Amino acid sequence: MWMEIVVELSRVVLLALILARLEKLPVRLLLRKAFWNDFRTRCAAYLGRNWPHVLLAQIAGFLLLVYGLMNGLIAVIVNEGTVRMAAEMAGFGHDKREAASNAMVYFLKNMSVIPMTMVYLARMIGFGDERVNA
Repeated sequence: MWMEIVVELSRVVLLALILARLEKLPVRLLLRKAFWNDFRTRCAAYLGRNWPHVLLAQIAGFLLLVYGLMNGLIAVIVNEGTVRMAAEMAGFGHDKREAASNAMVYFLKNMSVIPMTMVYLARMIGFGDERVNA
């Protein structure tokens, strides 16, 4: 239970860092109401300009690239040989190979797919877009 809390808190911190980087702002400015009011205006303008064609294309790109390609790549990386090697290095018996496989998949997803999804979705709604209200 406590590990899941740590993982979720790290995702919140990671999301704050991603949003701050996309906006080229210090993280503390994300806590200000003025930032979110400005972003709400920019987001509405961004989505208004890009609905529906660009947004639907971005969703299709997300499904194909981030979800499909990255999960496929993880499936290629985490195969019987790599799981066997990792389990032997960790000293796991044959009965723990499924646990080793799951741990490898979760690690790779937490380090790649989840952060890339955060960035992609943030860009889809206009984070990092120009600061000019349209």
